[in-house]
Amino acid sequence: MSAEGKLSLRFRRDADAPRTRLAEQYYKLPLQVLPPHYPDESGTAFVYLLNPTGGVLAGDRLETELVLEEGASVVVETPSASKIYRAEERPAGEFEEDASPHARTHAHAHAETRLNVTLAPCARLEYIPRHAIPYAGSALRQENRFFLDGDAALIAYDAFSSGRKARGESFAFTSYESTTEIHVDGALALLDRIRLAPGETDVSGIGLMEGRYLCASFYLYQKDFPSEAKAAVEDILKQSGLPGGLTRLTPSLSVVRMLADDMILFDRAAREVRDTLHRLLARPILRLHSAAPSSVLFPTRYISGERPSK
Repeated sequence: MSAEGKLSLRFRRDADAPRTRLAEQYYKLPLQVLPPHYPDESGTAFVYLLNPTGGVLAGDRLETELVLEEGASVVVETPSASKIYRAEERPAGEFEEDASPHARTHAHAHAETRLNVTLAPCARLEYIPRHAIPYAGSALRQENRFFLDGDAALIAYDAFSSGRKARGESFAFTSYESTTEIHVDGALALLDRIRLAPGETDVSGIGLMEGRYLCASFYLYQKDFPSEAKAAVEDILKQSGLPGGLTRLTPSLSVVRMLADDMILFDRAAREVRDTLHRLLARPILRLHSAAPSSVLFPTRYISGERPSK
């Protein structure tokens, strides 16, 4: 059973209020949100986005919208990795005559997730979902779009694995597509697209996964982001033995990409990169799980009813 979920959140920081508050919210299962949490005195709102059904099924259309008004400061995370389940094909004859167009069109199609984020002047967002795990036979199309005022700040994360490697499902998915757009003051500043289809091409080669099974990207925007970030991030990756680096696209916009074949090493390096970026930001965003065990901290890049788990 596929679902069309939606989550819409608007955050506001009033002139006389010390905290960013969740001013408006709307959700349609299977997407939900926990109430904001304030673990420090900065007034930053920390929220968890939830999908209580356990994963993303074939045909799902999940849409999330985040709006941060002027001066709002928010950290968005998810509590666990996103499991992308197998796309089971169903013959057209199996549908009832009164089946919805959505069910007829998407019951055996890819799943889609869409994220649209709007940041007003001086708004700050850290969007850090856990990584995606595409199961064997799954197909996902993900779109993340960020619309920033030039005086806003953003750290966004996107990561995925090759699948359930311990079960012999590495690169057994049908397709994985992820598109990230960043617009600044109405102009497209970044378009980053990843598409892996193991049945069509060798995804383990140079320029793709290069023999690794984990891939992560950080997208960074802040006006005049510190130039020393490149050396600091690449030093972390070098010490970890992980291929990757930081590309500075403009003085304000950078991308970090890293590969790994060990989850523990991957998590550690990702946390160190994130901590380093915090220190370099002029107005750092603190981390929610500062005292949590390493298995919960980070990996890391982004919307009802009874549904089958697999």
